[in-house]
Amino acid sequence: MLGFLVLPSLSAQAQGAPAERCSQIIEQQGLQWDPRNPQATKWVYSNIRSLCQKTPAATYPIDCFRAAIRQGLDYQHGMNLCRFDRGGCVFRSAISFRLNFNPDGTYSGPTAGGWDTIIRHCAFGEQLRLGPNGDSPTVNGGGFSGTCMKTLLNKAYFGVALNQDDVSRMCQFARDTGSPNDCALALEQNLRNYKGLRDRTGRFFGYTSGDNDYLKQSVVAVCANALNEVTSNCVFRGLGNNFDLDTVVEVCRAKENILRNMGLVPGTGRDHPLNAMQAMGNNCVTRNSIDNAGSVNISNGWRRCLNQPLFN
Repeated sequence: MLGFLVLPSLSAQAQGAPAERCSQIIEQQGLQWDPRNPQATKWVYSNIRSLCQKTPAATYPIDCFRAAIRQGLDYQHGMNLCRFDRGGCVFRSAISFRLNFNPDGTYSGPTAGGWDTIIRHCAFGEQLRLGPNGDSPTVNGGGFSGTCMKTLLNKAYFGVALNQDDVSRMCQFARDTGSPNDCALALEQNLRNYKGLRDRTGRFFGYTSGDNDYLKQSVVAVCANALNEVTSNCVFRGLGNNFDLDTVVEVCRAKENILRNMGLVPGTGRDHPLNAMQAMGNNCVTRNSIDNAGSVNISNGWRRCLNQPLFN
């Protein structure tokens, strides 16, 4: 039983801005959770947080859940399908409906009818039928990040498969549809060839199953939102100057909050090296990688920061 208690200050507990907005929508507007009772719209704290957590778009799980209720599913079944961190079938099906996650926390893709079709497919096994309108899937993929996500589905790095959270993270701010995968493949190859790779504690990687998952997450962190070759080159130069992998990843990864503030449209204005420096944030390496003429030399940045505090 869901109950009817709604607690205050919910959005502060959600993970990330889209998740916060998702929880605010449910808290303030309500969301029907009982298919037999249209008046059952108030949610308890734990269920709102569960539905909204990790979503890259505020209304994605809400629209999915509404369709689940329309199709007569109980709230638990709808939650399991529509939680972004669980709904593998829903995610893959939505990509067929031109799913596209936008940097501002919105999405485009399935209409209400499309969501109904997705739920019938994932809950009841109905076949997804191709069609020409917005309520039918298309084999052409569609939006910018949507095409990127299709490229990354079923990819694995260091033998560890990407999950859908990895896929959406890598594509949401990507400069083009292929750059995250290109970055990841190049980075994986170079890390495999690098001798003496170690973490922040000084522990060396031996490519056990745990190590491989750790390395996969490092690749995702760096190549998610990679603006240009400066991003992956930053890693190689940092390791070459004997910095540990954890420190290098933290310096070189593009920060999502900075990318949102930069307001770059996917695919435009992203190839300039200065954009990569800005996205990496203010640290010793970025401050020392730009010369007086405005040119970027990441090798100089790492060399000048040897024995210097990186983050201050």
